[in-house]
Amino acid sequence: MNKAYKIIKPIMLVIIVLLGVIALLSIYNTGYKQLTDSDYAFLFDYSSHEVNEENMAPDYNRGDLAIIKRDYIYTEGDTIIYNYKGSYRIGIVTEHVAGKYSVKDNINSVDSDYEITDNLVIGKVISKIKGFANIYKVITSTYMMIAIIIFIGGYFFLTATDKPKSDI
Repeated sequence: MNKAYKIIKPIMLVIIVLLGVIALLSIYNTGYKQLTDSDYAFLFDYSSHEVNEENMAPDYNRGDLAIIKRDYIYTEGDTIIYNYKGSYRIGIVTEHVAGKYSVKDNINSVDSDYEITDNLVIGKVISKIKGFANIYKVITSTYMMIAIIIFIGGYFFLTATDKPKSDI
């Protein structure tokens, strides 16, 4: 039993550190969104976006997780996330003139009369993780936070009797 314990303990510590990082990021995201009344939580100008529609398929499909970077000027050819009539969409900038963007997608669904201005652009896509959005939602959910707290608490409860033996 003692040999197994010596092997399991370092593994448990690594898992606890990873869970702690996930917990901190989740708390940060929740707090940021609440304090700024925003749908996106930026950390060092980076955030994530769950792709919910097929307007940019096959490049971006429903269920992909897009990593976005907030910039202040987006240029022709940038793939951006923008607010489009109350929802968030992905599109490619075709033109940027006087703070207004012309955007296209793969199914030509963008209304040409809709003005996409700087304040409607969330950020540009710098990377994507195919099919990871649902896993990411589970990892950063409230239920996962509760599980992390129980797991860490259980670890410390079970190792509370791990005290160095005195030679007295």
